[in-house]
Amino acid sequence: RYRELLNEYPGLGLGADGEIRQRVAGAILRLGEMQDASGAFGIWGPADGDMWLTSYVTDFLVRARETGHQVNAKSLSLALDKLANSVAVGQDADKNADTRAYALYVLARAGRAPVADLKYAIDGRLQTFGNALSLAHLGAAAGLVGDTARAELAFAAAIKELDTADNGQTRSDYGSGLRDTAAVLTLASETKMAKAATVSLVDVISKAYAA
Repeated sequence: RYRELLNEYPGLGLGADGEIRQRVAGAILRLGEMQDASGAFGIWGPADGDMWLTSYVTDFLVRARETGHQVNAKSLSLALDKLANSVAVGQDADKNADTRAYALYVLARAGRAPVADLKYAIDGRLQTFGNALSLAHLGAAAGLVGDTARAELAFAAAIKELDTADNGQTRSDYGSGLRDTAAVLTLASETKMAKAATVSLVDVISKAYAA
């Protein structure tokens, strides 16, 4: 179905493989200039680190490393340390719950999941995570550490929370309902969770994109 979408909407493609690798390599170098001494990444430079954005950038760097790109090991380690510290000190701060969910996912993907914190988030505080993406991040993190039951619980909550009418204008996580739906589908596919829902998620995305 994804290949059908690419044929139907050519704008979804990212170009030839060589072009992609060159763009990614350039992005990695640029991001190195945006990191401060604590490991956080700023929006316009290495100052006033934004923790959701730090998770996003670190996610990108981890994925880039997985696909064979050269990523500065010290810079990535510093970013992961920053995420781990933010999870440890912000465990009960509901206003930062969505940011913490993303940090937990990135840490799990990098092989550094704080398992106790992840279990606590899903077992006792699932209702504090305010949107589908944060719930999917928790589900994917649980899936990455082999906790299938908690992963399915979190993904079920994520799918229930989806709202593609959300245009993102009042959000602080740079997102929208369309972005969240695409992200939930991607995370569910990568961790092989929520299989029954993937077809309907693809249809939601294709209809939203067409509109």
